[in-house]
Amino acid sequence: GEGVGKDMEQAVHWFCRAAEQGDTSGQLRLGQCYEIGEGVQAEPALAAYWYRKAAEQGDPLGQLNLGHSTKFAGSAHEPSPQAPRCRGLVSSVKVAL
Repeated sequence: GEGVGKDMEQAVHWFCRAAEQGDTSGQLRLGQCYEIGEGVQAEPALAAYWYRKAAEQGDPLGQLNLGHSTKFAGSAHEPSPQAPRCRGLVSSVKVAL
């Protein structure tokens, strides 16, 4: 909101929580973070993983982003063994309520 600093690591925490619960908006936004390296290290395979999760639920933006990520990054979209990394991210971020 207005007057509040942008904290992408905190945002990624919440995107992860939503994504792991099957929320397509969280999956899309988390995919974007992994695609461009916002709040996390850029990892195209993890971006594609989360886009695929949204696409499998019929989300048109998930399908579009998955298609683009395949087109520009190649077809090998197997995330690293620790994917999805939300568990590590969620536990490492301190949440102030």
